[in-house]
Amino acid sequence: MFYYEWYTTRVYIFSILRMKKLFKKIIAFSIPFAFYLIVVLIIDPFSYFKKNTIVNTEVKEKISKRIEPHLYKILSFENNPKKNILLGDSRTNRLYESISPNSNTWSSLGYGASSLNEVLATFDWIRHEGYQLDSIIIGLNFNLYNKYNKRTWVEETLERKKNVFSYAFSSYVAKSTFLILKNSILEEDIDIGKPKISKDEFWKSSLKNFGNKFYKRYGYPHSYLARLKKISNYCKDKNIHLIFWIPPCSSQLNLIVEEYNLTNELQQFQEDLKGLGELYNFNSDECIINNKDNFTDPAHFNFETGNYIYHKMVKFK
Repeated sequence: MFYYEWYTTRVYIFSILRMKKLFKKIIAFSIPFAFYLIVVLIIDPFSYFKKNTIVNTEVKEKISKRIEPHLYKILSFENNPKKNILLGDSRTNRLYESISPNSNTWSSLGYGASSLNEVLATFDWIRHEGYQLDSIIIGLNFNLYNKYNKRTWVEETLERKKNVFSYAFSSYVAKSTFLILKNSILEEDIDIGKPKISKDEFWKSSLKNFGNKFYKRYGYPHSYLARLKKISNYCKDKNIHLIFWIPPCSSQLNLIVEEYNLTNELQQFQEDLKGLGELYNFNSDECIINNKDNFTDPAHFNFETGNYIYHKMVKFK
């Protein structure tokens, strides 16, 4: 009896000691993660917390916005929603940048290299959240109007921002936090996403790769058109001013459509947009597309051209 009690007591003591060792290991293992989490919450590179102003917006825009524009723009819109929005890809961003600072009543929810699926997913999110809108301007080029062009970063971003832990431990947040700290401590000038080749070299490279990237595999986007029609009907029901516009591309880039025998599909794209709402087709403006000086690369017009488009299409108030 005595032996049994002694044995059980010894086992109990050893169990407690093992638990203490395990607890210490867990604490030691958790300290770096806890420290990282605190740093992220202080820096808050994408302004997850609206009132966190420790790092100024200019630094975040310079770094975080370039690393993950979807997360940056969606959280910015949540923090400061506007009743007028721009949807599209990098060409929509160029329009928005071209008209600043007259764009203070608008939000640009365009993303570089965006797919049409992401444009539609952004609108679905805005509608689901119940934001009140007065105007929507959607910029679409033919290269987006393809059922195989279906990147899904917006859906992933909406999942990422659902709670503070999925936000904080995202690789984009980690990278942005590190670069902001590096910028603040070392005062280094950080350039992200800028091509390191000349304009002529980048121009040639863009022409060479564009067709293979967007037109080698083409399928008529029936599902995208159906979703665009839902947007059109929603805007009519809610009395929202809906405008579609086709950004201009260099005439050299437009010739690639013919090379891939997609001229009829291009015409159908234009007819589809005409049936959805007010349409401005700047890609048929020969004064723009035939002058290389109007572009920074074959797919992107410059700021002066952006101002011209702004004055032709709509007054931003």
